[in-house]
Amino acid sequence: MKRFVLPFLALTLALTCAACGTSPDEQAETTVSTPAETETVSTSAPAETDVTEETEAVSTTPAETAEPEEMTVPTAENNYLISVPVGDSYQIDLDGDGSLDTVQYDVDPDTQDASGAWSMGMPNTFSVNGVSFLSDDAENPMSDYDIWMADAYNPMSDYDIWMADAYNPAAYYLVDLDASDGYYEIALVDYGPSDDEVCYLFRYDSGSMSYLGWIPSCPEYDTITFYGDGTVQALCTMDVMQTWRGFRTYQLSEGTIAAVEGELFTPYSYDDAQEVYLKVALTVYAEPDLSADTLVLEPSEDALSFPLTDGESWVQIVCADGSTGWAYFTDYFMVQNGDEMVDDTEVFENLIFAG
Repeated sequence: MKRFVLPFLALTLALTCAACGTSPDEQAETTVSTPAETETVSTSAPAETDVTEETEAVSTTPAETAEPEEMTVPTAENNYLISVPVGDSYQIDLDGDGSLDTVQYDVDPDTQDASGAWSMGMPNTFSVNGVSFLSDDAENPMSDYDIWMADAYNPMSDYDIWMADAYNPAAYYLVDLDASDGYYEIALVDYGPSDDEVCYLFRYDSGSMSYLGWIPSCPEYDTITFYGDGTVQALCTMDVMQTWRGFRTYQLSEGTIAAVEGELFTPYSYDDAQEVYLKVALTVYAEPDLSADTLVLEPSEDALSFPLTDGESWVQIVCADGSTGWAYFTDYFMVQNGDEMVDDTEVFENLIFAG
């Protein structure tokens, strides 16, 4: 079970926008770490691109859906996305067949009756061209996709994702994961693990809907970048050593989007991050490979640095004296030290835990 620290949650919240409805023009210049190469990437839209205004110009209500004079589509200038207010419809050619498709998404908010009992919010509309893609008679209308959105009491134990606390988004999104494939995807936002936002990606093709998978963050936050070549870089919570984050690459391949396996990326650097120290001698590997040579890092009063990780099993450690190696974790908190598996709090001082 993850261990909680309130100060870390405050740092996490500082990474994200106050609301998911913020347009890309309102975002500041964004610097992210490209995996391994740690390059600076600008994701802000040019000053003259106003995505919000364009969206409002073509958004229609279900009763008055009409073909817009000029269809606005995702472009590189606005990070391959269009923001649409929840409850509004939008017209776009989703599958490249030359005909405009009318997309609509709406969510019932949480309600509380006079006795104080809550009824959980849930998607009530997810349709293209008037055809619903929800399981309307099911307890979970998103059950066809093995996801459960906006429900406070389902731990998601039967699914591949974990959801908590009802989430009432301000917008849904049309994104272009790959500008060369002729499709635009629909992104729906909800809470994910540790109450971090995630977006679920769907593809419409000739009357059918397919679920592509999920990626962390909300599309309009400065913690996510759509490159339009099938890759997305997003700030994810890592599953190794402590509660921390890094910008990870997600790749669209054969109708599924998932984290790139084996990628080494740089943990996110917080301005007021806690310094971590080595308490005992730790046997590490010269490379992130269990067959690599081993060496021993000695404890010190000087803080450690962690340049790279795969976010799952391997963490690179650099000591103040320049000695370096890769620690191997068999589980979130269990680090291998020679022939023993040890709780990482016995090895490292001042780790951060939240959840």
